[in-house]
Amino acid sequence: MGQFDFGRTDWGNANYTLVDESVRLTLADLDEGERQAVGLASKIDDVIKLLMDDRAGGKAAQKLNITVTGIVGILLAVKKRGLVHKVSEILEAV
Repeated sequence: MGQFDFGRTDWGNANYTLVDESVRLTLADLDEGERQAVGLASKIDDVIKLLMDDRAGGKAAQKLNITVTGIVGILLAVKKRGLVHKVSEILEAV
């Protein structure tokens, strides 16, 4: 397992290698924020998950074998740990 430098400030300039032309085309259709998030996640150990609710961005990340979760996935994990009782109440409040 590699190390993640939380003090690093140049993540916005992350360069990433695309695995094939179809992935490049998929990323090309994403907004800049999603492209940067997927590019950064492709360079980080797979110890972390990419938090993304954008469907196209999530699909692009999965093509790069990046583990993706959304806000509902985070809420379900929190519920599983007993930190909240009802996810539905949280979602209704949002």
